[in-house]
Amino acid sequence: MRRNPRTALTRVAFILTATGLAAVMAPAVSGAVSRAGSPSATALDDGSARSGLQIDSVDSRGTGKPLTAKAIAAMRAIPGVQDVRPAAQFGISIVGAAGSSPAGAFWATPRTPWIQPRVTTTVPGIPPEHLPVDDEIYLPDSHGGATTAALLGKHLTIQYTKATGPSRGEAAETTVRVIGLFDNSTPGADGESAIYISDSLFRTLLSAQLGLARGSSVPDRYAYPTVYVKASSTRDVARVQAALARMGFNARGRAAGVHEILGALLLVFCLGGCLTALLRFGLRSTRLGPALSTRPTTSSTITGEAGEAR
Repeated sequence: MRRNPRTALTRVAFILTATGLAAVMAPAVSGAVSRAGSPSATALDDGSARSGLQIDSVDSRGTGKPLTAKAIAAMRAIPGVQDVRPAAQFGISIVGAAGSSPAGAFWATPRTPWIQPRVTTTVPGIPPEHLPVDDEIYLPDSHGGATTAALLGKHLTIQYTKATGPSRGEAAETTVRVIGLFDNSTPGADGESAIYISDSLFRTLLSAQLGLARGSSVPDRYAYPTVYVKASSTRDVARVQAALARMGFNARGRAAGVHEILGALLLVFCLGGCLTALLRFGLRSTRLGPALSTRPTTSSTITGEAGEAR
């Protein structure tokens, strides 16, 4: 089907104009959103992942500096650092009668509240921001498609592996108490099978993995896979990150990609709105064009097609 070149060029012009308008509008809209409610937004940001940094023992630049107890102590001494929490995950299973415990394997993970899903339900007397102690754990509110609400407040037996030699181990057990459930609808970096444990249970599982006797101290030379650093506020993040870099650590923001994603979505939104408005105007102009033009379009010497209509 032969097309009017004027119509094709007009539509291209509309699209280019819409793109330009979207590019101009996006920063303005983004700035307005950022400024709206800034005091409350700052307070929320200071307690969220935006004030946190993650350091891995292996990063994109190659082998990182070992995340030992000495390194963690040095991180805690940096001005503007509120907390430093080493992390690792250990495979466990929950032992119990059929139907009384969630089936399948779990990953026991130390609780780091500012980067992990929020706690939605707790036993009486436990606030949602409470860090587990001793035998306390948080379970996901669902696992394998089944709710875990009936386990709230219950004591469960978990089974883990204690190393007895190179590539050898034996089963060991301990009892835990479910003090709360966390939102598992959108699992984070810990995965959909994470459970959150106390620091003392974390040390027990780590000692078992290293083949140490229960209650033994973790060797100072042990390097943790990951360390999370919490700045006192979002204003301190850049300064803390720079200090860590001078110490040889590659720290990255836990929410580094949020602004880029929101910016892209905002650009698409603006582009869609501008494009819709301009195309409506373009279609209206196209309908009026033949009636207002005094030159017959059939006499044009340009016969190439401008693309399929949608």
